[in-house]
Amino acid sequence: MAEGLLDVVSRDTVALKAHATDWRDAVRLAGRLLLKSGAVNERYVQRMVDIVDELGSYIVLVPGLAMPHARPEDGARRVAVSIVTLKEGVYFPGREDSPVFVLVGLSAVDSESHLKVLSQLAELLSDQGLISRLRDVETYEELVALIKTVVSARRDEAAEK
Repeated sequence: MAEGLLDVVSRDTVALKAHATDWRDAVRLAGRLLLKSGAVNERYVQRMVDIVDELGSYIVLVPGLAMPHARPEDGARRVAVSIVTLKEGVYFPGREDSPVFVLVGLSAVDSESHLKVLSQLAELLSDQGLISRLRDVETYEELVALIKTVVSARRDEAAEK
């Protein structure tokens, strides 16, 4: 059975109100959380940064939020997500008009096992005001409650249609 977002986020993969000197530092922080949890190896963390250097800031999905990741063959060991909120935003190349305050690091081992996680992340991102709500979260428990609330609300809306 495919794992959901709350199955792959843990206390060890969350850093709230962190400090990063620039986008590279922020991406490395998201990657180090994945590394610390055993989901990726060192090479994966560096590839997360390299991919932005090579391909640009496509990982900035919506204003205020980026999803750094690398390819499974770059050292992913299991599906996992890290969540980093920053005290001060960082600017990605070509996105100097929109600071990023939330990073969702992703580790995927193939092209399918993480699809349920991505689906739930999409549900979260469809919530207006999510970025500011994530930035206000003070504890891991508050983060989990917010994720549950938003995902549940999206499911209720879908069921009504």
